[in-house]
Amino acid sequence: PRSTPSNSSAASDVYKRQPSRSKSAPSKARPSALKPQPTGPVFGSAEPHGTRRARRRAARAIFASLLLVSAAAILATATILAPGCAEYWYLRSTLEKAVWKSTGEAEHLEKFIRYVQYAAELNPMNPVYPSAMGNLTAALGASGKTDEETLKTALDYYRRAERLAPRNPFYKVKIGDLLLKLGHRRAAIEAFREAVGIEPNFLGARHKLARALMEEGRIEEAARQYRILAARMDNVPRRKLSDYERGLAEIDREAVIREARRLTAAQQ
Repeated sequence: PRSTPSNSSAASDVYKRQPSRSKSAPSKARPSALKPQPTGPVFGSAEPHGTRRARRRAARAIFASLLLVSAAAILATATILAPGCAEYWYLRSTLEKAVWKSTGEAEHLEKFIRYVQYAAELNPMNPVYPSAMGNLTAALGASGKTDEETLKTALDYYRRAERLAPRNPFYKVKIGDLLLKLGHRRAAIEAFREAVGIEPNFLGARHKLARALMEEGRIEEAARQYRILAARMDNVPRRKLSDYERGLAEIDREAVIREARRLTAAQQ
């Protein structure tokens, strides 16, 4: 069959007969057949705020647990490859302590103690390891010892740390705290005084010293320490403090003011 040229001319006539659409005329929007139309509320808009907050907390908890699992695997490999490295065993102990605090399972507490003791055997000159055992006073009490025996055990660990780092004021404060609990107030006062002598800007140590002096009845000495404490509290730098400086500047200001007022009233 032959083609007829009239088809093309007829099509051109059809397009010519259609009215031209003005550019300014609004076009009717047609819903796309491919785009799904929403049939319910947009995700998140109908979910209560408390539910979203709970979801975020759950997600953070899962993420933290995954990090713990990953860290445990890495540190386990490190101790296999370098079993003589004390720091790897200490890091494993800190990880076990974190798991124990979150779960309360005694198995992780036992691993923490075992790893710290092994790290101390590998490097007996590091004061961090015996001080870590000293921090475990409450956990050591779970082994069936009396409270006094537990305090003495912790005190012994801190004494070891102090011998390895005699210029560390934090160890002396820990020793003073334990001596106070054991009823040796005068020895605790000397420990706090040594800490202040090493680091005069150690506000927490000076506060403990002033309080112990007041409880001992040494009012004039306590008043002097409170005056020094009040002056040094106002001179804490406004800049960002390091971890060491933050530990020195940490203090309960309201307790200091309350005790200083009580001491002033006692003097009058």
